[in-house]
Amino acid sequence: MTNPVVVMSPIGNGFSFQNANGTAPNTGGFLAFYQAGTSNLITVYTDSTGATPQTNPIPLNSDGRPPYEVWFAAGQAVKAILQDSNSATIRTYDGIVGINDAAEYTFSTLTVIGGIAINGVTTPPAQSTGWGTPTSPSVVSNFNGTGATTGQIQAALAEVITVLKAVGFLGA
Repeated sequence: MTNPVVVMSPIGNGFSFQNANGTAPNTGGFLAFYQAGTSNLITVYTDSTGATPQTNPIPLNSDGRPPYEVWFAAGQAVKAILQDSNSATIRTYDGIVGINDAAEYTFSTLTVIGGIAINGVTTPPAQSTGWGTPTSPSVVSNFNGTGATTGQIQAALAEVITVLKAVGFLGA
């Protein structure tokens, strides 16, 4: 059996969770992980190999920390719930994604310009030779369902590239 591709949780690693009053470590408390927006527990893992599942909810030790790192399958948003030792909710973190989870940075419907493929779709560049009739270099007809100019698409892609650089997916 192949281990899942996993990403590190931004919640729980290195954290010393405090009790509900914020006055002491949350000794004996729990950190539970669910599919985002649901009450369906997910599998969490002890390290980056995804080979060893750990208990979920994760019991917190005497200093309010999980006993192992927290990793979960890539490509999903999750909900983490911090509970005290009586399983009463202290805090909920919903819609979180793993650190550097590339699957969470996707495009919906962005068509191609200049022969560049996005979302696996390839069309000929405007100056095409041998690819059939070139499309207009000034208008792309399927940019999230509406007509958009090349300049609008270039501006949107520039924003995406800036974000990808900021989170470390592309070099500076």
